Amino acid sequence: MEKVKFSDRHTSVGGVISVTMGSVAILLVLIGVALSFANKGNGPLVVGALGIAAFLFDVGGLAIGLLSFKESDKYYKASIAGSMMCGVLFVFMLGILLMGI
Repeated sequence: MEKVKFSDRHTSVGGVISVTMGSVAILLVLIGVALSFANKGNGPLVVGALGIAAFLFDVGGLAIGLLSFKESDKYYKASIAGSMMCGVLFVFMLGILLMGI
């Protein structure tokens, strides 16, 4: 049975970029946590750099995800998922960074 598509809408490009940036940020956080755990809490400077990079990816992904809602006649599921993922990770990383100050 063939799928019938009545519109020419596609997924928002900004939403896909936002999901990708959020996934990269989560991967960076997990690598940083693993490095810190392997060094018994005394992680090298790389752990901090990974945290800052994850935070910057979150900010960028959140901005791109929110801006992608301005694209007209698109599917916004990826935009919603990317914005939510980056938003939650942004708050988490902001808390981690503020605890370190």
